[in-house]
Amino acid sequence: MTTQELLDAYAAGERNFVGIKISPQNHIKNAFSLKGVNLSGANLSRAMLYFGNFDGANLSGANLELAGMGTGSFEGANLSNTIMRGNNLRRTNLSKADLSGADLSGSNLDNANLSGANLTGANLSKCAINDTNLSGANLTCANLSESAMENANLTDANLTNANLTKAFMIQTDSSIDIHKGMILTGAITVGTEGI
Repeated sequence: MTTQELLDAYAAGERNFVGIKISPQNHIKNAFSLKGVNLSGANLSRAMLYFGNFDGANLSGANLELAGMGTGSFEGANLSNTIMRGNNLRRTNLSKADLSGADLSGSNLDNANLSGANLTGANLSKCAINDTNLSGANLTCANLSESAMENANLTDANLTNANLTKAFMIQTDSSIDIHKGMILTGAITVGTEGI
């Protein structure tokens, strides 16, 4: 499916795009652009969206479960209240994205850029968050239980009332104030600064 076919179908009221594969607009890394588009509420579960540019797009309330989104760019995108369980988000740019209330449980966020992202109330349980940039991210009331974080950058991240129960944190760089109601029951922190 081309990006234009997707947009035309969405404009006509279609919301079911399960398993689609977007055709590249150029031959550089099979890239395509849906920058700034509105696909709120769309069902894009299991869609192949690798290398896509969704900067500034509105995907709020969309179902992106098990979608292939790795190495894509969602900078400043609205991904609030999305279902993104079990996603491959390796090397994905999610900086300044709104992921408030999103369910990313079981996703791979290794080497992703979430700097300045809004993850308020997001479910990040059982995620791989290794070598991930979360500097300046808002993780207020986020669920990070049972997540693995090795070499994650949490500098200036807000983890007020975040749940880190049974999280595994190794050499995580942070300036976290543990007096902000963080839940650390059973958390394993090895060589972690600030915790």
